[in-house]
Amino acid sequence: MSRTVVRATVVGAAAMVRPLAWVWMGIVIGVSFLATPVKFTADSLTRPVALDVGRATFHALA
Repeated sequence: MSRTVVRATVVGAAAMVRPLAWVWMGIVIGVSFLATPVKFTADSLTRPVALDVGRATFHALA
């Protein structure tokens, strides 16, 4: 490959990093503000179980 093609590929990949980071941050914030409060209002879910689910959820997202 020529240098021009390689440079264009690197620039194209770098241009995708910022939007993907914003999408990922939006997913994490969405889970934080929507799912977490709902967990603690569920009648059949005890607090230790809700905390354990929260830890597992955010560990998977981090």
